Amino acid sequence: MLTETMESGKAKCEQYWPKLVGETMKSGACTILNKKVTEVEKMLISTELEITTLNGEKFNCEHVLWTGWPDHGVPNEYLATLRLIERMSNYSPCLVHCSAGIGRTGTIVGIDLCQKTLKSGQKADMNEIVKEIRKYRFGSVQTDVQFVFMHAVFLKLAESRKIVTEKQLHSFFADYQCYVVEKAIPLWNNGSLL
Repeated sequence: MLTETMESGKAKCEQYWPKLVGETMKSGACTILNKKVTEVEKMLISTELEITTLNGEKFNCEHVLWTGWPDHGVPNEYLATLRLIERMSNYSPCLVHCSAGIGRTGTIVGIDLCQKTLKSGQKADMNEIVKEIRKYRFGSVQTDVQFVFMHAVFLKLAESRKIVTEKQLHSFFADYQCYVVEKAIPLWNNGSLL
């Protein structure tokens, strides 16, 4: 989940899971129990849920909430995006959503597709990846800043793997930060908007 239930005083998503450990709630024919809440890292909260169907069948589900990715904006934690995708790859099926389902969700799906393309040994073209996503979800990757963020994630990954140096990327990230500010796009950094 890439949105909080409330952002800047606006409702973005219903609280469709019990928030507190031990709490239950009904959703249609299912009862949902919150078994455990863990702060995986500063901006990722994992909630272990047990879902019981009307006929008594039980299954477990992990709900992961990324706090601090502003609507129409981008987070300042590039590699956290890849860690979230890695966590998601452990589950099938996996559902990803934000508020409208195109900005933050499209960005995560695009980064995931790019990563899978690169892992398969193919060349990744971000323009083509976004075009492909938009065949299935119109408007995905909602802002130009989100599109550039997709590139920034892979540049930071290349830096972390010592393929390029921070010095080589300095100009890109300085320009990127200025661009985000110039566009007045919210940028989340360590729990507060910049």
